[in-house]
Amino acid sequence: MVKIPEIEYQFSGPITECTLEGFSYPRVSPILHPTDEQSDYLSKLDDLWKIHGVLELEEIAKITGLDWEEERITIYVTKYASPISRPVIIPQTKNPLIAHHISIHELIHQHIGRGRNADRLIKGWDWIDKDFKDESFITRNHIPLHAIHTSLYLKIFGESELAWNFKYDKKHPEYNRSWKIVQSLGHEKVLEEFFPTII
Repeated sequence: MVKIPEIEYQFSGPITECTLEGFSYPRVSPILHPTDEQSDYLSKLDDLWKIHGVLELEEIAKITGLDWEEERITIYVTKYASPISRPVIIPQTKNPLIAHHISIHELIHQHIGRGRNADRLIKGWDWIDKDFKDESFITRNHIPLHAIHTSLYLKIFGESELAWNFKYDKKHPEYNRSWKIVQSLGHEKVLEEFFPTII
């Protein structure tokens, strides 16, 4: 059985305020007791996680052949912050399913881009840097990620959610370019080239 980390969603008032005020001293207390609206939103994220998230993390480990290094990961939800992977911070979107997909995106970054896993993928990253040397760092960084995410979408959600992500990322030229590379090569080809190089 694949061992996966426990995921906890939390609202973070300080992160939200730092984002709004240029990292000024946060005047908002840590959200230890979310508002009813925030609690409802967190409940929706938790429900989505129970339905899809556990399966997705198990599938990521199977695709990559890498264990999850963390036993527990907190995903901080804020109103306005751009998503990042360390720590995992995601924005509160109108549709919680979008926030879920963003969570998975950032967790894939964590899984293949940090700690021992990143060290074991040096040859894979060398392949990316060599074959896509004319692409930006952000585009190169997202090629294996989008190949993994494509596999997840097709296995768990279907083509409609994959098509949604293509459209969602069109406003980000470098992400959009990465998706197009994965589409052109085929996500399975990217995975074959990137992950058999684990050391």
